[in-house]
Amino acid sequence: MKTNKFLPGSIINNVLVGENNQLYLHEGNYNQVSFLNGKEVVTSDSKKNFISNIHQRKLFADKLTIPYLHIIVPCKPLVAREDLPSEYRNSLTSIFLRYYAPLLEDRNPIQERVLYPLGALLRTQVRKDCFWRNDTHINAAGQLTLYR
Repeated sequence: MKTNKFLPGSIINNVLVGENNQLYLHEGNYNQVSFLNGKEVVTSDSKKNFISNIHQRKLFADKLTIPYLHIIVPCKPLVAREDLPSEYRNSLTSIFLRYYAPLLEDRNPIQERVLYPLGALLRTQVRKDCFWRNDTHINAAGQLTLYR
């Protein structure tokens, strides 16, 4: 008898198998799940780099008189949460909201130029998938949501 190793909850080559054939990045070089569940924490250097990068990009765009908007695309486990294996569904929280958004609270010119469209993607996800089922990347429906 053949066994199906692609059962929800299986981890194969750092890919977490979810419900409805959804595949999620598990750990690998990015430790995504460990950051999302709080086992790993963002370093102070990472936070400094984040603010510095946004500031430098905004200055560059301003010099060229180009409007600048920094879009941070929420990761698939936060948007397609309902298809995660049950043991992951309630334990993952946004890395951006936990670590980076608080850094923007008192930086008005920068704050106004950062978009984290988690709510918009969640509203779209109710009707159609925003991410490819077999990949971690956003699909056309998700991209259209970001554009709007």
